[in-house]
Amino acid sequence: MQGRTKRGLGVAVTIVAGLAIWACGDDAPSVGDAPASGPDAASGPATEAGGGADSSLVTDAATDGGPIADAADADAALDHPVKGYTIIGQISYAFANPYALAIDSADNVFVSQKTDAEDTHTLYLTNRDYSVDIAPGQARILKFDSAGTYLGWVGAGSDNTFGLHSPASAATAVYAFAPGAFNMVRGMTFDAADHLFVLDDWRIQELDANLQFVRWTGHGPGIGFGWRTAGGSDTYAGPLIGGFNWPSCLRIHGGRFWVGNWYWDYPGFPNGQWNAVDTLDMTSGLGAGWLGGAVDPSTATTSTGYFDAGASLQPQAAIAHSSSPGFFSSPRHFVWQGDKIYVVDDTSDPVLSVFDEKGVQQPGVLNHLTGAGEKPFAIAIDKYGNIIVSDMYTGSVRFFTRKLDANGEFTQAAEWQLDVPSVENVSYPLISDFAWDSQDNLYVAATTANKVYKIQLVY
Repeated sequence: MQGRTKRGLGVAVTIVAGLAIWACGDDAPSVGDAPASGPDAASGPATEAGGGADSSLVTDAATDGGPIADAADADAALDHPVKGYTIIGQISYAFANPYALAIDSADNVFVSQKTDAEDTHTLYLTNRDYSVDIAPGQARILKFDSAGTYLGWVGAGSDNTFGLHSPASAATAVYAFAPGAFNMVRGMTFDAADHLFVLDDWRIQELDANLQFVRWTGHGPGIGFGWRTAGGSDTYAGPLIGGFNWPSCLRIHGGRFWVGNWYWDYPGFPNGQWNAVDTLDMTSGLGAGWLGGAVDPSTATTSTGYFDAGASLQPQAAIAHSSSPGFFSSPRHFVWQGDKIYVVDDTSDPVLSVFDEKGVQQPGVLNHLTGAGEKPFAIAIDKYGNIIVSDMYTGSVRFFTRKLDANGEFTQAAEWQLDVPSVENVSYPLISDFAWDSQDNLYVAATTANKVYKIQLVY
């Protein structure tokens, strides 16, 4: 994979009462990065356009990542194309790598913090770091109200307490694997009853509306899969569905949990051959199926789509740095809009693709190797179907309309240079999650910048 220069987008800035409105401008130069090992060089732009103006305002809260409730039909974005964005402000808090976001029905915002070093970007690092508990005392979920006021934290305390701890609590959060404790929070989402579901390392934990532990599901040593209220979980790569190896992103759709189960399918990294977007039944906690590639072990025949668990087929991943539509190498982030799921796979092409509920690929992609060179890390969709992705090469947030170019790719309309660009094989800017509140405000977890922003899209 050769490094390449892409057609960039400059930005025009208007300052209005301390807020920055960015719109599409002239072309800007870009540079590429490469993987730290292997024969290929995965290129990606690092646009040099200037950054937005930070506001001192405290943000409101956000909803869980994904489309808001009144999502319009598939053609709405053509009538309401995104043109830019306005930075409303940021939560005033000393974050330690904010990572996953979720919002309850009262517009309270929940923010997890990154407590483990590895992620999909680790593949590109010359010196890989697999450290855990990298931020002692931060294995917790922070809660803020709709005005940005800090309300406390959720997790296991050093005084053997669990649940929501007040801001005045003398306890510190404990990095632990016990039910109700957290270690590596990779995703969060709320259901209609305001139960918080937390993708925590190798399990999904359910907390009730009072943020008390209810149960967990995943794989347990010697006890298999499904919901339970006690005991410990362990890593499970595959080929059965229902456990996790390195999971990332958690969504609820159609009565099922959707989880990106990933570990690079690449020489030197075992157990990545079963990577897919796995689904679990919310009632039983058992594996239901998967979206992605499949292989028939008896014939070695492969196919793509959505597959029910329990048949003769097994999940089949894509090799990292390949072009394998319908197969996934590292499906780390995704979001539903209506009956379509948009999947970010930042180590194989397409790096963004769209599928219906049956797993049939739909029009519209982003390609890293042959397209515009984006390297997305997280994704959100607005109510009109416009697409927002973060880019781990450029340190930017990119805004796309649903209009397709001659290559079938979504059309970029604006770009926000939120963080510094990557340093090839050394460091990568992570913008790890997005979430909407009930007022169509979008929250952005700028992990390596240690900020949580609130923005509005401009149409």
